[in-house]
Amino acid sequence: MRKVTLTLFALLSLIVLMVPLAQATEPADGCGNTSLEIWLEIDSISVEPWDGAIGLFIDARVCIMNVGEHVADIGWVYLTLESKAKQEPWTWQIQGGVLQTNHFIDPGQTDEVPFGFGMTPIPDAKAFRLLAEVELHNHPTGLRMFHYRQSFELPEM
Repeated sequence: MRKVTLTLFALLSLIVLMVPLAQATEPADGCGNTSLEIWLEIDSISVEPWDGAIGLFIDARVCIMNVGEHVADIGWVYLTLESKAKQEPWTWQIQGGVLQTNHFIDPGQTDEVPFGFGMTPIPDAKAFRLLAEVELHNHPTGLRMFHYRQSFELPEM
């Protein structure tokens, strides 16, 4: 009886251990070969008076193309303004995020998420760039963030 109990326990243990392995290696329905290409379309950048200071205004769109074979399930989309002084590292200045609930993009299709920023420029900053990030829920390896950076010059005021 003891040998039968140990054998059953060993088999049950193996089954319990194998189930997560099988689930981790087989993508769920619609998760195979799903990927994105992202880029930025900067519509306008302006520097103008704002509340007694100089304001930096940016209107841009994060463009998302589904380059996979299955529908892409999009989560958060972020756009971050980064700046850099001469010898300093890049610093986040302002970030906007949009949660795309029930946002699905068919294979081969492109969608856009608009953003608009307004802020006082950083006095010592010599370089600027935008960082776009898109969260894909159904990538074959699990949740994945896609990133794209684009530098830009400040226009003359």
